[in-house]
Amino acid sequence: MITIAPEPRNDRHNEFWTWFGDFVKIEGIESMLEIGCGDGANSELVGRYTGIDRDVGSVSTGMRKYPGIHLIHGDWLSISEDELHNGYDLVLAAGVVERCPHYREFIKKAVGVGAPWTIITFWHGLDEDCDRMMTRGGPGPGWSYDNHYSERVLLGWLAENGYGERHEMQTFPSARRGQEECALIIRGE
Repeated sequence: MITIAPEPRNDRHNEFWTWFGDFVKIEGIESMLEIGCGDGANSELVGRYTGIDRDVGSVSTGMRKYPGIHLIHGDWLSISEDELHNGYDLVLAAGVVERCPHYREFIKKAVGVGAPWTIITFWHGLDEDCDRMMTRGGPGPGWSYDNHYSERVLLGWLAENGYGERHEMQTFPSARRGQEECALIIRGE
């Protein structure tokens, strides 16, 4: 286990990152697959790490900043199992699912890795009464999506797909006034 403390975060999701750092310690997480890893900063929390990001600049920065970690440039839904190391303790997707037009497929694939824990955040919370992709401007194809989710629809889908007894929701205050951020935590079988 690496003992270097990760760099402090100064973003609007501080409540989540504080909780997450504690979760990793309490649960004894030693290996992580992170979807949408950015530069791989969370690699400092675990001994073995694989990060996937579709932004080549972030992956390049991470390779320089954290030599020795396994970073993959690509889209999660296009990554083959052959590109992943086996046996992760945790799969993390923080701030990613809102940009994915196929969130059901995304969640199934993340849980399908077989880790004891899968954590998927919803930075926009679950207060919208919709289950549709909303289009928003962005820097190109694949980045212009902003999904909003209904908690009722999401929880119904989780139950229909066998995750009903294995999940919990954790909420955090958001920097956006009057909103909460959510983390969907799914325990492995």
